[in-house]
Amino acid sequence: MRATEACGTLTILMSRMHSDLEVYCEAVAELSRRDGTPLEVAYQRTEQARLAFEGAWKLLKEHTATHQCA
Repeated sequence: MRATEACGTLTILMSRMHSDLEVYCEAVAELSRRDGTPLEVAYQRTEQARLAFEGAWKLLKEHTATHQCA
């Protein structure tokens, strides 16, 4: 596929990465607010969200490097 052609997988991966980023940002905000949520629970949620975002980012980067559709 040429870089100028539409790629459905790229669109899905970008959407996933953006969604995971939003969840991560909200988890960081929750961690900093600490509004009654135990610190360890808020930290674990933040860490899980970070790992999900990093995984989505990695998949996106691998796809664009291999597929050359960015």
